[in-house]
Amino acid sequence: MSRGRVVAIVLFASLALNLFLGGVMVGGVLAPRQDAAAGPGGFGGLIANMRQVAAELPPDQQAALHEAMGRHRSEIRQDLVALRDARQATLAALAAEPFDRQAVEAAFAELLRRSQAAQAAIQDAILDAAERLPADARQELVDAGRRHGPGGIMGRGGPHPTQPHQP
Repeated sequence: MSRGRVVAIVLFASLALNLFLGGVMVGGVLAPRQDAAAGPGGFGGLIANMRQVAAELPPDQQAALHEAMGRHRSEIRQDLVALRDARQATLAALAAEPFDRQAVEAAFAELLRRSQAAQAAIQDAILDAAERLPADARQELVDAGRRHGPGGIMGRGGPHPTQPHQP
């Protein structure tokens, strides 16, 4: 198999994975909520899981967690909208005639940058929230996060992009 074909397959697989994960995250931001007064919902599985986890904490710790997460809500929403826009631009570049490899490569680079920015914003919110909780509450957060979906509160994205992965 030629090197170019392998690269094309890898790029397409990367795009498909990014589209799926971004759809999950953007869907969480844009989906209507039944309780509109509670603020924007979702932000992928991460913030949704944080809400479920918070419900299991004592009221004073719930308040600290909600306040810390709320400070990041606007930034996260903006990052996820930018991520959605980058995905749409990537798809448009892939569909363009004539095909422009450099334009698609630039679109993929922007898509990756936006994806990392959104993930970093979500993880910063989790860090700020965890920082306000005592050790026993953080352990409850971890335990409850494990019960509330794949990857717990860290989702499937792994560690913060600036931090090395530690199993």
